[in-house]
Amino acid sequence: MCLGNITSDCDTCRKHVMKTSIFETVLDLLQTPTNLAARQRDYYAWTLQNIIRISPTARDLNVLLTQVQRKKMLKIAMGLITLPPPDASIIQGVELLHDWIMIDSEKSVVSLFNIFLVIV
Repeated sequence: MCLGNITSDCDTCRKHVMKTSIFETVLDLLQTPTNLAARQRDYYAWTLQNIIRISPTARDLNVLLTQVQRKKMLKIAMGLITLPPPDASIIQGVELLHDWIMIDSEKSVVSLFNIFLVIV
């Protein structure tokens, strides 16, 4: 949780967090959200949201996702959204998907989401 707080504090703080491997670590941890306690899922998803959230004052900090990271993000968002209700992590998944759509200049999340809907 503290990394989510640090990331959202200021652009300098966010830059320091981005220099670490925390983004990849959180992506990997959330691949199977059911393996985590609800509180852990929420903290990790919230940290991920703060990492990818658009920075209006420092555009260079906006995250550009690789193809592998996009697939992981979709798996995370869908894994959180499709948890059995009532689960607060469902809201985290929707918010994460929203924030991801907001930074997705290539509109790749929409095409990945459409593929997911066809599979399901």
